[in-house]
Amino acid sequence: MQTIFSSDIYQSFKETLDSIVDDKLTENESSLVCKKWMKVGSMDEAYVDDLEMGGPGLANETGEGTEIGTGSIREGFLTRYTPSKFALKLVVTDEALEDNKYPETLRLAKRLDRAIYKTFDIDNTNILIRAQNASYTGGDGVPLASASHTLPNGGTWSNTLATPLAPSRIALITVISLLKKIPGHDGLTDGVEPKKIVHPTEQWGVWAGILGSTLAPEPGNFAEIN
Repeated sequence: MQTIFSSDIYQSFKETLDSIVDDKLTENESSLVCKKWMKVGSMDEAYVDDLEMGGPGLANETGEGTEIGTGSIREGFLTRYTPSKFALKLVVTDEALEDNKYPETLRLAKRLDRAIYKTFDIDNTNILIRAQNASYTGGDGVPLASASHTLPNGGTWSNTLATPLAPSRIALITVISLLKKIPGHDGLTDGVEPKKIVHPTEQWGVWAGILGSTLAPEPGNFAEIN
């Protein structure tokens, strides 16, 4: 067990410090990044199951006086979500508490609050980091980003690019076009609308130019935002 001893905070025993430089220890929940792109909810049981259903597909043209054809529905894959538990505690000696002249040095509850929410944020971000990792699969046995997602009535569909593209207007058009052709669970083209663009921090400048320009932001058009 790791304990905070007097030797860990000895410089705060006398009132000689001008200021204490520290991490931001407030508003931890409101500053969560994962809430901007992920659905966040609560669980009251040990696990939650999502069952995919598909069918019946398209109707058949029926002649006058003929029997109407029958369709069918099929179950797809089952995805089970199980919760993870994270915990952390801080242990401080009586001497460190009593001799410390600066309450802001410890602030144990706020530090734990920050640690938990940071853990929550990073744990959720791992879903994107591991999106193509075959060791982390969903109910259909493939990673989150895959060209081999299955459909209940047979066949597969893709939610990833065959050839990776660098950030650009063409890349954005290509991805949105792919999204608009994604099939529903019955295998028929359904399409989805993009809601968020989640990208590495290093790409912020490129995406700001692409998304913030009123005209095509390619070089020579002088249309990219300033």
